Amino acid sequence: MLKILIPKNEGIFRIAADEFARLWRQVTGQTLPVELADDGQSDLVVLGSDAVHAFTHEKIIAGVIPQFSLVTDGDTYQIVSAEEAGRRFLFIAGGRPRALLYGVYHFFELRADCRYFWDGDIIPEQKDIDISGMNVCEKPRFEYRGLRYFAHRSLKRFQAEHWDFAEWKQEIDWIVKKRLNLF
Repeated sequence: MLKILIPKNEGIFRIAADEFARLWRQVTGQTLPVELADDGQSDLVVLGSDAVHAFTHEKIIAGVIPQFSLVTDGDTYQIVSAEEAGRRFLFIAGGRPRALLYGVYHFFELRADCRYFWDGDIIPEQKDIDISGMNVCEKPRFEYRGLRYFAHRSLKRFQAEHWDFAEWKQEIDWIVKKRLNLF
């Protein structure tokens, strides 16, 4: 059974784990448990780099996965698959907290054909998602990537000045899904 392993049950780790589990459930219909400790048997989605997650650090030291190419406080993220003793692992790591979310969303773009649009997401259903064979390292070309707000974005969401909390939350979620960092 696939489980999500996080180093602590708070902050970006909990947010990223919940978002990974939500998208996985939407695509496959399966619910993934979130764990703080490895049971030594399950396949794992491991969230967090070796700088913040002891399990990730152990697997790098053991040679199961290579050293990450992340810069601390940068928006670079990596998605790496590995196998050890019949177990499958998917590691998603980011140089800063939001980069971890960038990696989660990119994984679902690559493996589940999810698409994130300003007015709603397309999340196709499929039986399972392959976590093997991943080796992705993404570094943004520009330090600042963002939007400017103008009137007439849509009929329903006419001007940003008129948005309520739910509409701003939707906007900020979309910005992260598109790997932007400024608005």
